[in-house]
Amino acid sequence: VDALRRALRKAAWLKAGINVTPYAEGDATGAEAAAALPDADAPSVLRAVHVTPLGAAAMAAGGAGLPTAIEGLLKQQPGESTAAVRWVPGLRVRSAACGFGRPATRPWAAVEVVGVASEGGDESGGSSGSDQQPFTYSELFAGIGGFRVALDSLGGRCVFASELDESAQKVYHKNFGDCPFGDILEIGTEEIGSHDVLTGGFPCQPFSNLGEKQGFADPRGQLFREIIRVIYACRPRAVILENVANLVYIDGGSSLEQILQDLSDVGYDVDWRLINCSELLPQQRLRLYIVGLRRDIDGKTDFRWPELPVLDTSLAQVLEGPEVDNDTQNMLSEEQFAKLQTSSEYMQDPEKRLAQLHAKARTLTSGYRGGIRSEFVFRVGAPRPRYFTVRECARLQGFPESFVHCGSEGLPDRNRAYHQLGNAVCPVVVAAIAACVLSAIGLQRGTLPSGAATSHGIEPLPRGPDPHRGLTASALELLLAASPTDTAESLQLRALCEAFLLGGSSGVPSSTGCGRELSASDVEGLRRLLTSNLPGAQTTALFAIGRVAYLEGQTGVAKTAPAAVAASGGLLALVTGCLAGANEVQRQAVTTLKILSTFESVVGPLARDACALQRLREFMQDAEAGGSIGRQAGEILQNLGVLGNGSPPPAMGTAGCECACAEVF
Repeated sequence: VDALRRALRKAAWLKAGINVTPYAEGDATGAEAAAALPDADAPSVLRAVHVTPLGAAAMAAGGAGLPTAIEGLLKQQPGESTAAVRWVPGLRVRSAACGFGRPATRPWAAVEVVGVASEGGDESGGSSGSDQQPFTYSELFAGIGGFRVALDSLGGRCVFASELDESAQKVYHKNFGDCPFGDILEIGTEEIGSHDVLTGGFPCQPFSNLGEKQGFADPRGQLFREIIRVIYACRPRAVILENVANLVYIDGGSSLEQILQDLSDVGYDVDWRLINCSELLPQQRLRLYIVGLRRDIDGKTDFRWPELPVLDTSLAQVLEGPEVDNDTQNMLSEEQFAKLQTSSEYMQDPEKRLAQLHAKARTLTSGYRGGIRSEFVFRVGAPRPRYFTVRECARLQGFPESFVHCGSEGLPDRNRAYHQLGNAVCPVVVAAIAACVLSAIGLQRGTLPSGAATSHGIEPLPRGPDPHRGLTASALELLLAASPTDTAESLQLRALCEAFLLGGSSGVPSSTGCGRELSASDVEGLRRLLTSNLPGAQTTALFAIGRVAYLEGQTGVAKTAPAAVAASGGLLALVTGCLAGANEVQRQAVTTLKILSTFESVVGPLARDACALQRLREFMQDAEAGGSIGRQAGEILQNLGVLGNGSPPPAMGTAGCECACAEVF
């Protein structure tokens, strides 16, 4: 055992924490396996030595890539009937064969039956979907419970959760009354049991643009395999996963393709979508959502992504009162403020560090308040800029006002809340997706009696004539629960949600996010957003066009975004028209055009749009625009002069202008 541990440690394959356990051979499980275990102190007892996910993948692959020391231990030595060491796949520290199956000890009070099979037999053992039995779900890499907030709002029952971080476990327990299991690497699947829906926001650091972007070469990237292990054993009807948008781009798209293939190989039809929570909340947070439906489910219908209303929410709507501007816990110190003012980034463009109160906040990250990528609030009358408060961060993420965070109600370490919220999923978006998943797999959600308030005390929203649009109602109720109450803005927000659900001539545009390419229906949806004259809708459309174009440029797939923009009667006139829009619309339009100007199909039409060129030159020359928008405008003009026929952009003028300003604005 010691020799094997030394060899594994040298290869960086030895599991951290508990890595040696007793081992009982055979097929016994639970109490039988426990009874078969010999005395742990006996010298001849078999022991299991546990490895990291990377080590497990290498051992399973075998071949010549194993370290010499480990390969030698696996070989049968002269005079011995068997090798001293052998590879047994699938073991976990808490597996029954390792002495932890006596019996499974789920931490959930009042949960005895995980699911009830529908009459006639659903082999998964999942719930029947009847009104008497709520659907069941698991939450892997649970954090503080963002998935649970979402699925509980749909009437689901969580039967298993796993989270390694002890501080997050305490927050989870405070809010839900259940303490998650710890390290998923130590959990045997027999402790999880069957359930209807598996959820998980698997670690994003290996794929994030802020990290080293090593993908599956990072040991944390291998934790996705744990999701596959649980899916293979527990056979949930559906899977909902979330991660950073950069997972789509990293390694030219190969990491995402591997994930999709792994899910397909274990029997699931898979689709994915990039959705920005800014459609609902005042934060720019683009995330990848993956949905998998088990192929062998009887009565399954085609999955449709949720139709989300594009609401012109702004940061000012979720800020706390002016008293927090003077709280020294939130404010920058005089020294910090002086350092900020002399930083090159601030001097070039203060808006990159100061939040725009009537626009969207930048993406909240786990490093907020750590000095990296922090954004500050600086309202009129405040002595110095300040950080967002914990409650403001929770509102940006869509957590209800009743949710308890670190630093309140006996939970220590207030600053830890920023890290936890920056890592969390957006419950509002997840609730909308999950409702559509339940509909596709034939599971009914819990329903409230007529006239009853929701679980968060919000008066239920009306369900309109469109059944698919109505699936977002619970998500929108969660949105209202995550917003300040009894304000003019909250009443307006509710009115917009009601108008969207009831349909008709409400004028509330909608979006379904974006995928790998733009379909004809996607293009028409983007056209509606761009012509809405609503800044939030326009920035959503511009963001989607730019992201899809960037993705297509990175992965080499068909260039549908540039084609949709450059085509006769396409979107170019609408995109360039946004250069005359509101400040945040202008910024997003310039960013999107910078991406599009790297595609030859766009260069010609854009170079002939004299009005757009005029505006881009004005951005370059206007000291007030300055900063990043001026630099990006210059890069666009440079691209137009370098690509195409190599000649510089045409002179300024109005003849032949294709921007259709008068028609659009």
